[in-house]
Amino acid sequence: MMFPMQEEPDRQSWNCDWEPEECDTETADVCKGKVLDLKIPKGKLFDRLDKVLACLLPEFSRAQIQRFLQQGCVTSEGIALNKRSKVAVHQPLRIALPPEENDWVIEPWETTLDILYEDEYLLAINKPAGMVVHPGKATGRQTLVHALVHHCGNHLSKIGAPYRSGIVHRLDRETSGVIIAAKSEKAHLALMECFARRQLHKEYRAIVTGVPKEPSGTIQKPIHRHPIVRTKMSVQKGGRFAHTDWKVLQTAHQHAALLACIIHTGRTHQIRVHLHDIGHAIIGDHTYGYKASLLPQTLRADRVQLHAFRLGLQHPITGESLNFSAPLPPDMEALLAHFSEGK
Repeated sequence: MMFPMQEEPDRQSWNCDWEPEECDTETADVCKGKVLDLKIPKGKLFDRLDKVLACLLPEFSRAQIQRFLQQGCVTSEGIALNKRSKVAVHQPLRIALPPEENDWVIEPWETTLDILYEDEYLLAINKPAGMVVHPGKATGRQTLVHALVHHCGNHLSKIGAPYRSGIVHRLDRETSGVIIAAKSEKAHLALMECFARRQLHKEYRAIVTGVPKEPSGTIQKPIHRHPIVRTKMSVQKGGRFAHTDWKVLQTAHQHAALLACIIHTGRTHQIRVHLHDIGHAIIGDHTYGYKASLLPQTLRADRVQLHAFRLGLQHPITGESLNFSAPLPPDMEALLAHFSEGK
């Protein structure tokens, strides 16, 4: 199922709502400490450094970034910078992490990955629900990055290393399904460009509360960080353009529906926010409006019922057309098995 593609309007500004896949970062270990070497990606020519770092380093809190700047840890070509320093496209930055921030070591995690495809340049994985993509605050040492380090060894892109080695895009912790990782730097850069230009097909499956009145629809509403709850996103005037197409595939009386969702932009929590906004919260998504009491016991779930079902794109090196799909996980299949009840 393919819906018509629509180009995103030209972005006139560069701000802290970038998607991580649009960042161009490179890290290195120097001497006994940890040093992060970054380059400012394309976008608006200048911006305050503290805002830039908040975009490029989502694994660190704003307080940590302010501390790095206050302690003179951030330099460009040997010159110490402060939070109001202006930066330009491709300008090199170096962050020497203080000792207390230098505790993260990516230890290989031996686990079984459901690999959908692999060659010398990339691999596609069916990520299980509950697995965090890359390490961050309180994520522990069992993330996809830890598993990739074990599986790929030295054959994993160093862009974003050590915390985001090989990571081109992300899925939320509770979202299952197709995710791609890069094994070479050349492939990584090409994939980043592909995601940034939206030259790909991303299709999801979502089980939602209620049944939409129409069999299909389009949502084009801007998304921005929630003004009060900073860990949430919301539809807001002045936010970033976001485009989601949806189609009803199956219904459970008037209680719930299985939707196919195709996204043409990659905003944080995009599908979750858009479906909640039209009155059909995803089952299990307590962050965005799910209320278990409104559903029969057999249609309730503890985790967000969202699955990255299909990802299609051109191979970053060979140009070959690639299409990866991952079957629905057991918990979503079990939920769908109850759809025929009560009809």
